[in-house]
Amino acid sequence: MLVEKTTFSCLHLTPAQLPDLLHFVSASSRRRSYVRKIGLLVILPGYSIPARGEVQTADEQRRNDESFTRAIHSLFDILSLWPDSCHLTLRVFARSPGDLNGEPDMTKRKKRLLYKRRGNDLLDLRYHHSYLRLSALEHTLPPVRAIVDLDVIGDISYSDYRRIAPAAVSGIISCLPRLRTVNGVLCDNERRDMTVRQSLRDEFGVSLTQWPASIQHLHLKYRGDPPGNENRPPPRLSEKGTDALCLALNRLSQQLVTVELEDITTGTELFWPSNTASISPPLWPHLTHFTVVYRSATACGQWLFDRDPRSKVKNYEHERPYEDLTEDWPDARVPAEQDYPVDFFRTKPAPVLSELYRSAGLAAQQMPLLQQMVLVAQVRASHLECRETTAVPQAEHWFRYLRTSNLVQWVGFSEFHPTEEVLDTWRDVGKSHGLEQMNFEVSGHQLYHWCYAKFAEHGVCLVP
Repeated sequence: MLVEKTTFSCLHLTPAQLPDLLHFVSASSRRRSYVRKIGLLVILPGYSIPARGEVQTADEQRRNDESFTRAIHSLFDILSLWPDSCHLTLRVFARSPGDLNGEPDMTKRKKRLLYKRRGNDLLDLRYHHSYLRLSALEHTLPPVRAIVDLDVIGDISYSDYRRIAPAAVSGIISCLPRLRTVNGVLCDNERRDMTVRQSLRDEFGVSLTQWPASIQHLHLKYRGDPPGNENRPPPRLSEKGTDALCLALNRLSQQLVTVELEDITTGTELFWPSNTASISPPLWPHLTHFTVVYRSATACGQWLFDRDPRSKVKNYEHERPYEDLTEDWPDARVPAEQDYPVDFFRTKPAPVLSELYRSAGLAAQQMPLLQQMVLVAQVRASHLECRETTAVPQAEHWFRYLRTSNLVQWVGFSEFHPTEEVLDTWRDVGKSHGLEQMNFEVSGHQLYHWCYAKFAEHGVCLVP
């Protein structure tokens, strides 16, 4: 019995193995009780060797969507019969045996990498702009009460697996009425077609209304990079204060206990929508921890950072014109125009950043149980130098509020001065949390990991 308990505690399945789940596990109440985690690797249709050098077709996308939906449906048909006493964690990811990392033979993988250099194999660029969606069968997915935690790996930027459309993830979540925790790795990083990016983002925002009220914890990686050439304007995905996803996350967060958003393109409406009425403001009655790791441009197309006077100005003299790339390279290998040539120099907080801190403070006043809020800007400096230091490959800027220490702190490589309006807003946070006095600290640092576990201070400025 001990062997069975260990054997069945964590199951790694493909669609072909689901009949075994039905016959050997689902049919036994004892074995069902042992299961704690199920990992479902959705196997998508394979493709020929010549097709490796071609971008995925619409017909292939349709067949992939159907395979993905059938796999989810088959698993849910089985798990829908499991009782509430089960508390499962489900992990979902997908790939094709034709994908580079779907090839188990390492020798063949190395050969494919050589073919890439010759232009005969696009590898992940073949399906870089495709997103798995639920087909019409989505509407017949049965509810599954046994699943309480969900992990979805749906972005090739972080993994070896295919991208999954965020709205498809919401379709899965809508069938999990007892779900408590969502961990998602999804993509908001479409580089060429901003219409597609905006559509995926807006669909995600609308689909969040399908999430059940049982959810308490959200950890979402939703990577959306600003232009790789920071001389260019960021994409304008929405009008200021109206981003559908930020507004939807604002509403969803009001039912949560913990929120952690990473790599997200955000705006002030994530915290405090511009049309919020003072008579009936939003309330986060359960929220204790709020962490946002955000990109350096907003959804409405504003840069949150400017050039630091100490940063070098890049010399473009030896860069090839973009038009030459489009003529000489296959379309799939040509970088998006917004990303060429790469030039990272924005590290100095822009005045608009104060709006973000003020909106976060207004929201924090309505979070009676809040213990910690952390806001981290991903600043991508590549050639930042100053007298005190050598070249720094990256310089982040972050903020944290720590209730137990009565502390509001800003740390960044480039100089930052919070406005009096921002300070007053956070003083009011302290009052709403029963703190007699707030301590404000502004300090500088060199390179360190985003979680601020270790950093080198260059000096501290205490704000009264």
